[in-house]
Amino acid sequence: MLDCQVRNFSPRTVQSYKSHIKYFLSRYSIQINPVDLKDFLVHIRDEKGYAASTVENYFASLSCFCDYLEWEGIIQENIIPKFRKRYLRYYKDPLPEERQLISLEQMKDLINSAEDLQTKTIFLIFAKTGIRRQELIDLDRSDVYSKQNMIILKNHHFKRSNRTVFL
Repeated sequence: MLDCQVRNFSPRTVQSYKSHIKYFLSRYSIQINPVDLKDFLVHIRDEKGYAASTVENYFASLSCFCDYLEWEGIIQENIIPKFRKRYLRYYKDPLPEERQLISLEQMKDLINSAEDLQTKTIFLIFAKTGIRRQELIDLDRSDVYSKQNMIILKNHHFKRSNRTVFL
């Protein structure tokens, strides 16, 4: 986990990787082999019914972990990329949970369905600014400049280059 932090992964990514790796290691050895990976894939995809993106996330976590083990000389080779190329290819079938944009009418209906002002405000901010959930959670009142119709986001969000968003 320290390696991920030093590499400047977001706290959510570090926590997610930790959870995925811990779950894998509760079932299998640190000496990862293709048989265990196949068994794990069947387990999380078919038995647990995880979505394709969740399965991808598990194997991204494992690949990062194996990269670290290889870097430290604990294992000879990270076999996860080859495994992913062979068994996690979804280019033939679209991902079942592909993201879709909702229409303006659907957005209007969603906003109007809010039962209280706070929920309605949250929906409006998401719709008008495109900020992420965690960015909204991190906001303080002092970050909102209503007269200028803008919000200054906190500095520590890794995927955003511009901290200023406009309403």
